[in-house]
Formats: sequence, C-alpha cells, structure tokens
Amino acid sequence: MSVFEKFKRGLTKTRDFVSAQFNRLAAEFGHFDDDMLDELEMTLIQADCGITASTESIEAIREHIRNTGDDSQAGVIGALHETLSSMLTERKLTLERGRLTIYLMVGVNGTGKTTTSAKLAQRAKREQFRVMMAAADTFRAAAIDQLKVWGERTQTAVIAHDMGSDPAAVVFDAIQSAKARGTELLIVDTAGRLHTKKNLMDELAKIRRVIDREAP
Repeated sequence: MSVFEKFKRGLTKTRDFVSAQFNRLAAEFGHFDDDMLDELEMTLIQADCGITASTESIEAIREHIRNTGDDSQAGVIGALHETLSSMLTERKLTLERGRLTIYLMVGVNGTGKTTTSAKLAQRAKREQFRVMMAAADTFRAAAIDQLKVWGERTQTAVIAHDMGSDPAAVVFDAIQSAKARGTELLIVDTAGRLHTKKNLMDELAKIRRVIDREAP
C-alpha cells in the first residue's frame, strides 16, 4: 500500500467517525444548541482535529448561529466546512533571512516527526532558505539512518552521532555547524516520548537548555 493510500484510508476513517457522531447528535438533539455544540467539539477533538482547531470551529459555528439564526444541520455543516477549509490554506514559513531558526520536533512514537522534518526541510529549501537537520533520536540506529536518507533525498545536510550518543551533544554540534555554514533553519529530530517518562522529559529539557544557551 502506497503512502498516499494509507493517508487516504486514515482520512476516510476520520471522516466516517465524525459523520456518524454528527448524525447521532442531530438525531438526539434535533437542533444545534449549546449542549450539542459541546458534544460536537468533543467529537472533533476525539477525531484528532486538535484542541485549538476544534475550539475555533465551534466558536465559528456559534457565531454563525448568532448572526443568522440558522441552527439547522445544513447550516452548521456549512459553517464547519468553511472554518476548517480556511485553516488548511498554505502559509509561508516564518523564517528570517540571515538568522538561525531552530525547529525542535517532539511528540510520541509514530507521529511522523522524521518525515515531517524532511517535508519542512524541502519546503524551506524551495523558499531558498539554507537548511540543516540534526538526528537527535539516538535510541535507534534506524532513526538516524532514516533521517540521513531524507537528507540525501532533499539534499539537506544532516548532523548525526552514533546510536546511544547524548542527544544534547548532537544538538550542540548541529548548532555550531549551522552557525558556521550560515544556516537559516535547523530542524532537530528527536526520539518519541510520553510526557510521563521523567528521564526522557529531562533529556528534552537538556536539549532545550543547549538551544537556549547556544542560539538564544
């Protein structure tokens, strides 16, 4: 199965989940009052729309109802569609020419940090920024190798140490190299971690201290 097919299948599951919950709410409440909108907000969050996007979407629906008096299913769907579509418009990267910006990629395992790092690198290079990546996920040799492969594909320099190295040391070396090369965007790929794992969070805090000290 191709990456596109996997992505499409994942979106289909999300669409079906939201659609089923939406229809359930419409049947249960009849019209979109505050209680129903609260339920709809929870549905969007459960569908991984994100808290900010979900909250803004519901507020836009409330404003639509206040302004038009239309609390019908069609009206609410239209307002939701318009709001979510506006969030998906392409925006330029907020980078400064001649100044180093660092993106620290964090999150739990399997969320696509490494792939997203490569996508960000490719996009920044299209906009003529000087880019570098740092392989600060030193727990798995495969993670380092994967970032190197993406570096080759995007023609982006990758700073990496051996597996088991101190991630903060990788970041330190990457920052020094980025400064020497006049890099404008340094993307730091880190290992997946849960916020409940104190040792891993302490490691992340150490990386952040290095960044704050070396690239304030």
